[in-house]
Amino acid sequence: MSQTHHAHVFEHQVRSDSMPSVEHVRPLAGAARRPIGISRLAVAAVAIAVVALLEAGAWFGAPDIAAGTLLAAVARIVGLVLVIAAIVEFIFAYGVWELRPWATRLGAGATVTALLLTLLSAGRGPSGVHTLSLLLEIGTVWYLLSPRVQEAFRSHAGNGS
Repeated sequence: MSQTHHAHVFEHQVRSDSMPSVEHVRPLAGAARRPIGISRLAVAAVAIAVVALLEAGAWFGAPDIAAGTLLAAVARIVGLVLVIAAIVEFIFAYGVWELRPWATRLGAGATVTALLLTLLSAGRGPSGVHTLSLLLEIGTVWYLLSPRVQEAFRSHAGNGS
């Protein structure tokens, strides 16, 4: 099939800076109204939450920390904070998916917190999990604070949704 056959999928006007604005994109009936990057952001938030739960498990089940010591108490606290961070990331994923205005602030704070906890957890669990988590967290903060994403949330909030 030719490109012109598929041209009706998304119609948009090109602004002078050649970046399509969120409000100029008209999806097909029944298609999602959020930009694809924001959908990916919600999926990344779920992945960050799952990784935080895996990291929490590494702290709770640390065989190299003697039970009853101060370090064991700290490990339990770090594990608990990671579980709370995972819950907040799940809430953030919902907010991003629904383009809720509060999601950008919650996501930036939660993701920076998860980033700090991931750095604190270095050496616990598989290194691939930490690398994936760091990449997702840095990418999430960068994307979430980008002007186009901020515009998407503002325009959605302005529609009374």
